[in-house]
Amino acid sequence: GGKPADRCKSDDLFLTEKASSSAISISFPVLRPRPGRSSRQNNHIRTLWHPDMDKITKRLSELRNRLARAARRAGRPTPVLLAVSKMRSSDEIRTMHEAGQIAFGENYVQEAMAKQEELSGLGIEWHLIGHLKSNKAREAATRFDWVQSIDRVKRVDALADARPAGMAPLNVLVQVNIDDEAGKHGCHPDDAA
Repeated sequence: GGKPADRCKSDDLFLTEKASSSAISISFPVLRPRPGRSSRQNNHIRTLWHPDMDKITKRLSELRNRLARAARRAGRPTPVLLAVSKMRSSDEIRTMHEAGQIAFGENYVQEAMAKQEELSGLGIEWHLIGHLKSNKAREAATRFDWVQSIDRVKRVDALADARPAGMAPLNVLVQVNIDDEAGKHGCHPDDAA
């Protein structure tokens, strides 16, 4: 029971040799402009200050170190930390990026587009982690580095057709509904191959 963030809290992170995935979530306090200063600086790049910025940077570094140690113990490569930024502001994402976070996951193409416009030029790696609707395939193909929720072949075809030739290939992951739950997205395990 309880909220997912409460259920996922743990002092230990571990990976096993046969783990198919791992996830960890951390939350950070709300950020605000530095008192007495304009939030617009240097060619309209918004910089934010948080009274605990050093703590945020330290926590992010500690988390990455824990991931690396766990991966070494399990004999696996170090996983990439994906910060789920849905329902987070562009300012919060920018601050996390300034603290060293590169990969951010969004559930909705439309919500991500506004953030991507505001944060263009930062070198953020964008992941679509929510269900991809057919009518959003063109936008997803041109705006994301990863689509982690492919559940049918026609979505792959739509993404491939819409991906501009000059862009790097789109990384995709197949979402499999292993429990065959009607209310969840993902293809049937037999259709995954």
